Amino acid sequence: MTRLEKLERYVDAVVQDMDWKTMYEYIYVSLLYDLEHSTTDEELDELYNEYFEDNENQLNPKDNE
Repeated sequence: MTRLEKLERYVDAVVQDMDWKTMYEYIYVSLLYDLEHSTTDEELDELYNEYFEDNENQLNPKDNE
């Protein structure tokens, strides 16, 4: 079994054993940690603006005409 196969099998097993609350908490903490430690302020501003502009456009399509 290759390293990648072992990693994928392990990750799949861990995820399969999580309930939704645990999965949400894990994803939240992982994203927060990753963004805090691996993005610059400029990158964060770009991510933030892109995400919220795209979502606003989807929620209020008439406002953007």
